[in-house]
Amino acid sequence: MFFPTVTGSNLEDREFVLPYGLDGEYNVLMLAFEPTHQSALRSWLPTLDHLAEEYTDFRYYEVAVLWDLPPLQRLFVDNGMRRAIQDEDLRARVITVYVDKAAFCNTLDLTDEERIYVLLIDREGQVLWRTDGAATRQSTLALIDQVRLIFSVDNEINFPLTGF
Repeated sequence: MFFPTVTGSNLEDREFVLPYGLDGEYNVLMLAFEPTHQSALRSWLPTLDHLAEEYTDFRYYEVAVLWDLPPLQRLFVDNGMRRAIQDEDLRARVITVYVDKAAFCNTLDLTDEERIYVLLIDREGQVLWRTDGAATRQSTLALIDQVRLIFSVDNEINFPLTGF
C-alpha cells in the first residue's frame, strides 16, 4: 500500500507534496480528522521525539485531513489552528491537507474518522507499518521495533516508555 500524493502546508506556511517532499527518508504520519484527536496525537510524541533524536533520517508529522474547502475557508481554518498552537516546532510538524476525504481514506483503507491513524512510510510513500488510536505499550514497542529494523539497529530499547 502506498500513501497517495497530496499537497498541504504546515502551520508555518511551508508547502509540502506528500509523501515525496517530506524531510525524512522515513516518516511517521499521524492522520487526524477531528480536533478531539489531540490527546491521541500527543500520546505518541514522547516515542516519536526519541526516535527523531536517535535517527537523523527519521521525521514525524501530524497531518490534519480535512475536506477540500474554498481558499477563504482554508485560511480561516489554518489561522485558527495557528492561534491554537503556539509552539513553533509543533507548528512546523502540523501539515493540513484539503482533500476528497472519502477517496483519501479509501486509498489507505482507513475505516473511519473517529480515531487517528499512525503510518510509517518511506520516501516513496510505501506504508511500512501502521496502527490506529492512541499510543499503547504494545503499539509503541511495535513501532520502535520496525524503525530499528529499518535502520538495522539492535532492538534493545534505550529510552524510557512513559504513560502506559
